[in-house]
Amino acid sequence: MKPIVLLMVSIFVLAVPSPGDTATAPRASCGGYRLITSIQGAGALAERTLAIYRARTLARLDSRGEIETACVDLSGDGRPELIIQTYTGGAHCCFEIFVYQLQPVFRRLLRFQAGNAGGFEVHHLNGRIVLELGDDSFAYFSDLCYACSPSRLPMAACYRDARFVDCTNQFPQLAPPFISAYTGRLKEAMRFTDDSRVDYMRGAALGLYAVYALVGKPGEGLAAVSRITKEATVLRWLQAQRAAVQQRLAKRGSYLKP
Repeated sequence: MKPIVLLMVSIFVLAVPSPGDTATAPRASCGGYRLITSIQGAGALAERTLAIYRARTLARLDSRGEIETACVDLSGDGRPELIIQTYTGGAHCCFEIFVYQLQPVFRRLLRFQAGNAGGFEVHHLNGRIVLELGDDSFAYFSDLCYACSPSRLPMAACYRDARFVDCTNQFPQLAPPFISAYTGRLKEAMRFTDDSRVDYMRGAALGLYAVYALVGKPGEGLAAVSRITKEATVLRWLQAQRAAVQQRLAKRGSYLKP
């Protein structure tokens, strides 16, 4: 997996304003467009607004945390797009990731609500440019607690026919880190001694199975879980969830909204 080198622009405050004051962070640019952030308040309560403009302001995005941006060609036309991550605040949420086309016309290509699975990476895989996002759509699956849930799965977004689509099943090289993570979580949960043990095992087993299913290998996912644990209640539960897992995975493309 060869990551593309990105122009990463994090907006930092150079001087801490007094509560109620507004400060302006250093300007940055992407594809001829200016990016400038204003900061209202201070510390953990600070709120940021990023303005994108050329001759006039074209978009404004608000965030209660740092605003992360990258300037990189995602469409393959040789012109950079602008990727922006904001955080709106709240428990177990609310990261949003936006992609803006800058040339030949300014328009939004993607708004992805990442929930608590914030962060993004851009890769060059199999000759394609891939935007890797975090998917938390399995949080609270089948009444699992949030901590028990597989609350982050890989989501590969590819730009095709003027929109982003879920292309994760074409890039199995994204799966190994997640397989390793959920394998570790399952083994750890097996050592628990309190009443939550089974739920944590179910969540980890679900995550492991779902990652394999994402790349078209659900049978290998079941086999991987079975090699780690023989706990009958967990294996029966996972077998019973297979159809629901496939339905949930089939909906992922609808989360990539323009």
